[in-house]
Parts: sequence; C-alpha cells; structure tokens
Amino acid sequence: MQTCEYPCRHVNIHAHYVRTPPTNHTNPHTHTNPTLQTPSRKREMERIERMMAERDEEERKAQEELAKKAGSRIELEKKIAKMLKHMDHLERAKREEEVPLLQAAMLEKAKVCF
Repeated sequence: MQTCEYPCRHVNIHAHYVRTPPTNHTNPHTHTNPTLQTPSRKREMERIERMMAERDEEERKAQEELAKKAGSRIELEKKIAKMLKHMDHLERAKREEEVPLLQAAMLEKAKVCF
C-alpha cells in the first residue's frame, strides 16, 4: 500500500467500484421459456434454428462428398498399383525374350572379331 502525506485520500479510493455479485433474477426478455417470448423473438429463434439446421445439412453433405472422394482416390491408387505391376511383368518378359537375342548377337560379334 502506498504511503503519502495524505493517507486519508488513498485508503480504498476505489471502494465504490467493487463489483457486486450478480443477482439471481430472471429477465423476461432473455428468458428461454417459450411462453414468455415475444412473437418477434420467437420468429428470430425459429430463423436461427433453420439456419443451424441448414448448416448442419451442408456439413453432412460435405462430409459425404469428402468420404466419396476418399473412396474414389483409394480405388484409383489400387488401379495404378495394378497397372504398375502389369507393366513390371511386361518389362520382365521383354527382357527375358531379349536375353537369347543379345547372347546370339554377342557370339556373332565375337566370331567376327576373332
């Protein structure tokens, strides 16, 4: 606490700004009981509920679309893997066919050189 030459002015100078705890009363304008709501407030609440329902529906559709895209992506990845495997088999078969031809060419070349 501060000390100064005028202590009487600095003792609890902000005492009147102390917050009091909130009272436990009900305000009819903010009450959630539908019978106490005004017609305009009721319409506003219905509009908000409709907007929330629409947003939930949009989110659900977006989730379904995302799941569908993920499923098609998995299918494409499987298809690509299958095609790569097939190409590997074709390349291996091509090399196996070329081996005897290459050996024959090398023998032919060796005969010509010697």
